[in-house]
Amino acid sequence: MRDNLCKYLAEEYPTAFTQWLLNNASENVSVLKTELNLEPICADGVTLVQTQHCILHLEFQVEPEATLPLRILDYWLRLYRTYRCESVSLPLMSVTLLCQLPKGTVRFSNIAAVVFDKDGTLADSASYLHQLALERARQVAAIAPDLEAPLLRSFGSSAHQIQPQGLQAVGSRHENLIAAAAHLAGYGYGWIAAREIAEQAFAEADRRFSPKAPFTPPLPGVIDLLQRLKTAGLTLAVLSGDRTEEVQAFLATYQLTHFFRSAMGSDRLPAKPDPTPLKKICAELAIPPAQTVVIGDADADGLMAQRARAAGCIGVTWGWPQPPSLQYCTCTVSEPTQIQILPADQQGT
Repeated sequence: MRDNLCKYLAEEYPTAFTQWLLNNASENVSVLKTELNLEPICADGVTLVQTQHCILHLEFQVEPEATLPLRILDYWLRLYRTYRCESVSLPLMSVTLLCQLPKGTVRFSNIAAVVFDKDGTLADSASYLHQLALERARQVAAIAPDLEAPLLRSFGSSAHQIQPQGLQAVGSRHENLIAAAAHLAGYGYGWIAAREIAEQAFAEADRRFSPKAPFTPPLPGVIDLLQRLKTAGLTLAVLSGDRTEEVQAFLATYQLTHFFRSAMGSDRLPAKPDPTPLKKICAELAIPPAQTVVIGDADADGLMAQRARAAGCIGVTWGWPQPPSLQYCTCTVSEPTQIQILPADQQGT
């Protein structure tokens, strides 16, 4: 009875209620319908993914709109009212990347994420890797003197230079260690002893060049590229053959962490070119491989992108004095400025 009376008074004297509760003397007051008509929400592209504990709301926008925050809030309320569970909303930009090449332009459309390699792509590591290969070979040769030259050849190195497609340059630490242990086994050591000697030699070489990050600064033009991609709304990540702790140390040392949503090394995952690392990082970003471009300096990056069915791989040669010849990348660029973002007003052209 009291509810009905209060409802009657509010609808009969709405101006008095607004003056009382809002201290507002406006006379332009009207009573709206109690039942709200929920119109469909319009957006460029929306996907709702239900998990055990929440609903993931993915929204793809070519260009940000002023109404985007309100629309996401509207979705959250409707989803919560319908499913009574948490909704995680991620508005994702979708842009077109262009690679300006001497023979033409390569276009990657509908891209939401870019996954970078670290050494030779973000970090200037050629000199460091060369010196590390020399030291690893010297440490093993202290036990087996005849192995220094064969080891350097296996690492893809010599006394004067390192090959950008050699084992030391593109392989993981574990892969290099196994190669050293194989040489020791061929020298006459049992496999367990060979593994132990190689591990001790690598640990001593690592110690002499530790911490690594100060030896491997960002390559010229890389920070500007990161800034341009981030400003365009792309989600960025790092997927490296290095150890995760070294990846994180590099980003922290040069204040690059804020550019990346995720950073992974090969110590927690199978090594490139296995597609598992890329699939895992895409799942963490909640962005499919088909909307992800890989940028790296090795064929392992290109093969990984192909096997994961990514949008493509941009091979880069800017990190090496002797540019590598990349066979499995979609295209190859020599300068960060060759990677461009198509302006929003031209995205559909």
